Amino acid sequence: FYLCNPANPTGVLTPKDELCRVIAYAQEANILAVIDEAFIDFMEDESLKKEIFRFPNLIVLRSMTKFFGIPGLRIGYVMAGASCIAKIKENKPPWTVSSLGQRAAAKALFDGDYIKNTRKYVTTEREFLRNALDEILGLKTYESAANFILVHIANRIGLNSTEIRDRLAKEGILVRDCSTFHGLGNRYLRIAVKRREQNIIIIEKMKEILKKYVPGT
Repeated sequence: FYLCNPANPTGVLTPKDELCRVIAYAQEANILAVIDEAFIDFMEDESLKKEIFRFPNLIVLRSMTKFFGIPGLRIGYVMAGASCIAKIKENKPPWTVSSLGQRAAAKALFDGDYIKNTRKYVTTEREFLRNALDEILGLKTYESAANFILVHIANRIGLNSTEIRDRLAKEGILVRDCSTFHGLGNRYLRIAVKRREQNIIIIEKMKEILKKYVPGT
């Protein structure tokens, strides 16, 4: 099975102990467990990277494009037991990572100050953004462990997620319309956590857009 943790686009984090129980059951059934931790760097303590020594059926995927902000280099890595790694190498094409990417990745992973400061900053700004969006009539946010927030738009609002996205885009603000995610529909947006000044801008623009479409305002 394959699971993204934290999940995308909800940002929900499945606790480590719960995942380990599921992986143990999967091991008994000879099922491979692939955990995508692309956003786990924002909450490193919940990573399953050390569990690869406990579960031979576990593969942990990591990305450096989210937390470290280097998407152009396309850097990621996999952690698993020796037998899994050997099978992956058999099917891996050569030169999947450039020399520049390798050097940047090695440097980033040992930048302790950046890692510590980024986690603290994102946590602070995420709560600021959540609280402010929750105060806007017709919006509801969900707890997130990542660098984005899932926002629900109440049915009474006269705009759906696609229409709000388009209005924000005209203002130079990009958000993710979640209507293409199975099970969500056109009442959900995913909003990235940015710097304080950028977060304030999107908060004010959301207020400006929605005030005309909230009944009774």
